[in-house]
Amino acid sequence: MLQIAAALEAAHAQGIIHRDMKPENCFRIRRGNDPDFMKVLDFGIAKVLEDSDVERPSSAASGLLGTPEYVAPELIRGLKPDARVDIYAVGVMFYDLLVGKLPFAGESFMSTLTAHLMQVPPPPSQAKPDAQIPEAVDTVVLRALAKDRDQRYDTIGEFAAALRAAIAEADAALVPPPLPLPPPPEPEPAGIRPRVALAAGAAILLVFSAVLWTMAKRFYTKEQVTPPAATAPVIAAAPAVAPAQPAINEAPKLATPPVVAIDEPPPVAAPPPEPVKSPEPPVEAPVEAAGETTSAAEADTSTEAEPEPAVRSAAPKSPKSGPAALTAGEFASAMSKIGARVKLECSRFSLRKMEVTVQVVVGPDGAVKSAAPTGSQEGSTLGNCVARVVKTALLRPTRAKSTHRHTFTM
Repeated sequence: MLQIAAALEAAHAQGIIHRDMKPENCFRIRRGNDPDFMKVLDFGIAKVLEDSDVERPSSAASGLLGTPEYVAPELIRGLKPDARVDIYAVGVMFYDLLVGKLPFAGESFMSTLTAHLMQVPPPPSQAKPDAQIPEAVDTVVLRALAKDRDQRYDTIGEFAAALRAAIAEADAALVPPPLPLPPPPEPEPAGIRPRVALAAGAAILLVFSAVLWTMAKRFYTKEQVTPPAATAPVIAAAPAVAPAQPAINEAPKLATPPVVAIDEPPPVAAPPPEPVKSPEPPVEAPVEAAGETTSAAEADTSTEAEPEPAVRSAAPKSPKSGPAALTAGEFASAMSKIGARVKLECSRFSLRKMEVTVQVVVGPDGAVKSAAPTGSQEGSTLGNCVARVVKTALLRPTRAKSTHRHTFTM
């Protein structure tokens, strides 16, 4: 309806009224990349507005012009037409689209004309309750169908502006209210944390005591079964771990069998850890030529602390090794993520289910370099709004810029 209103507004600006607006004269065509563009045709009985008084009866002797179901009441009365007869016909078309039937349709030609003069149609929301038509849309339609043309919109542009406002109001009502914040967590009783800390400390103390008791019992058992001669060197050698080895070797010479049967060696007899050879610093590895580095690694594979592989694996990845360009799937996924924001910011400029195609250029850094609407929305307020939202998107970096198209459905 907004495209039809825009076409009539262009005609009215040139002083031309259509006088026979109906669905049969509105053609759906492809314009550029827009397959759903409305074009108004058949200006066969169009009239150029005159400066004479429009309230006096028409002197035309050719009879009533136009289609009975869409003719304005003033034309039936024989008054001079103006741009408001087209507003009335557009109101009839809009009512038919919303409800599925004409507001004025009699069994004969004269009964239909009488309905235009006498009957007041029910609001679209009452005629089609299951369609959930907003009350603001009812107001726009009924004002366009006013019997007195002075009570209608003065221009088709005012009708289009009122329709956009009604659509925006209806869309705002569909936005769900924000979810309530969760209640703050209840504070823990003051006595819980100290009790938990006390219980944890008691558990740790109990475990530590059990370990000490086990170690003490083990040492006490060894003192009972080991002769003093064998035990004395071990105790004396406790500060220095290395001299403890001869004491272990002399144990088989004792005549007491229980000493040999002990499998667990004393803790102090553990051999000292061998010193670990520190690897050479990785900065000394030759990294000037990739071929020379590979040859050096192959020639000396027996070296345990070879740092060459670490140097090669730690080299930064070349920025040229990434993907050449952004794929269509990745671009479509990024656009779908901002679809809700596009609807929220731009739906006030469009009808529901209206499509807007945008051509987007994405730079190597993932930023949108340019976004421009195409097709029927090229240069329109709706197209510019969608392009402005798309420019805020940030995509994955690539090696080259890429150009994409995406269609948003409002």
